[in-house]
Amino acid sequence: MAQEDVGESITNQIEEHTRDVRNFTLIDTPGLCLNENDRKAIQREIQNKIKEKNNENDIEKKIHCIWYCVDCQANHFDESELNFIKQFNNIPVIIVLTQSCF
Repeated sequence: MAQEDVGESITNQIEEHTRDVRNFTLIDTPGLCLNENDRKAIQREIQNKIKEKNNENDIEKKIHCIWYCVDCQANHFDESELNFIKQFNNIPVIIVLTQSCF
């Protein structure tokens, strides 16, 4: 569906990838491992996309869960990330640990 790579983020903007099978849509976003100004801008874009989708009348177009990817090799999960996730109190959030050596 979306491009993948190891290391650097290759998604530069919010992209929707839809499959007709069971009406599945993946919304891929740029990573948040940027400077603070860029991170805040991307967070606002994500918030706006979620509002847009959840204002849809068609339930199949709403966001049903969020997969939040955390790079295990970064060895940190800061308070700003936690606060960003907490704002989605009406949408289930799945924390995905990436680049794990387990």
